[in-house]
Amino acid sequence: MCKKSESISNLAVALVKAQSEITSVSKDGNNPHFRSKYATLDNIIDETRPILAKHGLAVLQMPGGDGENVIMKTMLMHESGEWLETEPLIMRPVKNDPQGMGSCITYARRYSLSALLSISTDEDDDGNGASRPPQATQSAQRTQPVQTPPRTTQANTGQSRTASNAPHSYKRDAYQLREQLFMGWDDLQNLAERVLNRKLTKVTTIQDEKEWELIVNEMKSYNMGA
Repeated sequence: MCKKSESISNLAVALVKAQSEITSVSKDGNNPHFRSKYATLDNIIDETRPILAKHGLAVLQMPGGDGENVIMKTMLMHESGEWLETEPLIMRPVKNDPQGMGSCITYARRYSLSALLSISTDEDDDGNGASRPPQATQSAQRTQPVQTPPRTTQANTGQSRTASNAPHSYKRDAYQLREQLFMGWDDLQNLAERVLNRKLTKVTTIQDEKEWELIVNEMKSYNMGA
């Protein structure tokens, strides 16, 4: 559950007005491997900041971490002093190095900001994006960003910790990596058919985790970055 100031009446009025003016954000980024487009973080900020400022609104994004995961909090503030803060978004970088952390932070900021302002930043996938939500896993083999809803929150520190005993799922990995690579579901199916060397009625019907592992390994080879 998100946190907020005691009252958000002024913030709510301002946000409604701002959102009525943020009709769309141009998709200026290109995914060359899958011929799809998306809105970059820079473009989202450039197109929304003037409108938010016009209505006395500002966004503050606060990255943190626990040594393995990036933890991103996003706060919407109003000039009246009212504020609204999202639940921490927890993601694991592709590589645990400065470049990997930077890419993960950029992706987390883009994802959180888009959700907070209720704007679409990717090409429509014809409703296929309503797949099962990602869950946390303890597997040390996971290397791609993972969005995990916090299980518990410590009120004094604001830090969120997650725990799950669910077995590692390469199918879930593929769904999450699909978002990171800005792939459409048709793109994922074409890639799966190429890797498995057979036609598929629907990629989501694959149940063999070994086949999903092959697909995930192929997806990781693209190394798209942020």
